[in-house]
Amino acid sequence: MGLVELPAGRHAWRFDSLLQFPQLAHTFSLRTATGGGNISLSGSRDQDSALDERRACCQQLGVVPEDLVVGGQVHAADVQLVDDRHRGRGSLAADSVIPACDGLLTITPNLPLMCAVGDCAAILLFVSGDSPGLAVLHAGWRGLVAEIIPRGVAALCVATSSTPDMVHAGISPCISWDSFQVGFEVAEHAPASCRRRWPQAVDKWAVHLAGWSQHQLQNSGVPTNQIEVAELDSFTARGHCFSHRRQGVEAGRMGLFASLR
Repeated sequence: MGLVELPAGRHAWRFDSLLQFPQLAHTFSLRTATGGGNISLSGSRDQDSALDERRACCQQLGVVPEDLVVGGQVHAADVQLVDDRHRGRGSLAADSVIPACDGLLTITPNLPLMCAVGDCAAILLFVSGDSPGLAVLHAGWRGLVAEIIPRGVAALCVATSSTPDMVHAGISPCISWDSFQVGFEVAEHAPASCRRRWPQAVDKWAVHLAGWSQHQLQNSGVPTNQIEVAELDSFTARGHCFSHRRQGVEAGRMGLFASLR
C-alpha cells in the first residue's frame, strides 16, 4: 500500500507486508502539503494541532486517543514493556511521557503506542499467532550505535515467547544516505555496506540509516523477506515529510502509531 491519501489533506504510510495481519493496526503519519501534520507536543509547536493529528491517527487504528502511550525519546536504547498501567502516558501532555525511553513494547490489546521522528527511522516490530506482540523503536544513528534494534527484537521475543525468525518488521521513511552527510565519528560506527565517502568532500561521509537498521534486524535473526523498508527520503520529500536536518530544530515530527487488536 505504501503512501495512502486520507481525508482533510492528510497522508500516511502503511507497510504492505504487515497489512496481512488482522491482529495489528498501524499507520505512519506524514506532513501535509501545507506544512501541517506535526504530532509532537514538545518545544514551541502548536499543541492543539498536534493533538488533532494524534486523534486522527488513533481513529485510523480504531483506538482511543487518550490511551496513547508515548516515550520520552533521548536517542538511547531503553526498551520498556508497557501495559494497562501505562495507558495514556504522554497522550495529552509532553511532561507525562515515559521518561528516557526510545522503545515501547506491548502484548496488551488496544493499547496504542507512538514513536516520533523527524529524520530518524521508526521501526515497527510485530509477532503474530497465539501470543502476539509489537514494539515501536526510535532509531537514529545514536540509537543504532547503542543497538536499540537488537534490544527491541530480544525483548519482543521474550515477551511473546517467540524467536527472531517469527518477527516481522517495517522501517519508516527516514533520511537517505544521499542526504545524510556526517563526519567519520558517526560513519565509523555504521556497517561498511552502509557508509561511503561524500562526493568531493574528503572529511565527510554518507550513512544509510535504513540500511543500517535493516542490517541490525538481519543480524538479530529477523529474516530478510520479513523486513519492509519505506523508500521515502525525509530530507528530499518536502511534500510528505518533516526533516530536522532540512528545517531545523523546530521542524514538525511524523509518527509511527501501532496497536494490537
